[in-house]
Amino acid sequence: MKRSKFQHKLSTITSIRALLGSFESDYVLLLQRLSGRLGSREAAVEALHDTYIKLRSRPEIGQVKNPRAYLYRMAMNLAKNRRRNEARIVPFAIAAFLDLPDTAPSQDRAIGAEQAIKLAVAALRSQSIKRQEIFLAKWRDDKSQAEIAADFGMHKRSVQKELAKAEAFVRATLRSTMAL
Repeated sequence: MKRSKFQHKLSTITSIRALLGSFESDYVLLLQRLSGRLGSREAAVEALHDTYIKLRSRPEIGQVKNPRAYLYRMAMNLAKNRRRNEARIVPFAIAAFLDLPDTAPSQDRAIGAEQAIKLAVAALRSQSIKRQEIFLAKWRDDKSQAEIAADFGMHKRSVQKELAKAEAFVRATLRSTMAL
């Protein structure tokens, strides 16, 4: 025997009311179960919210024997759909970085730079302690020549000469070893 459209609509409304009642009374239990299954409380809250919105849109629902189980399955399906949709969309911020060229030096260049630094440090260590300290004050500590002169009790012109000698020696050492 066929049911009339009115009877079908009445059945749907009755099912939705039963589901909304169950949703309200079983919310905490559903939230706990979904949190464990989805791996986070936030994802469970979103799934339950989506479930509520779906129910309020009055979908075609037949007779429901176990409202809590139906709500749980509905929430899980909506959560899976959300994850699938989010996986397809690359956020704009990430997409912008995907187009950036890789500016990192190659492994050979990185090794070469590391060797050059070791050579520069060795060359600097072969200089007098005072020249090393002046060089490091300038290049490591980023001090001005006037500050270095005050720290070492020297004239600014003497600091300039010491820096020039240290820099020239380090450059010459690097050039001679890199040419090999």
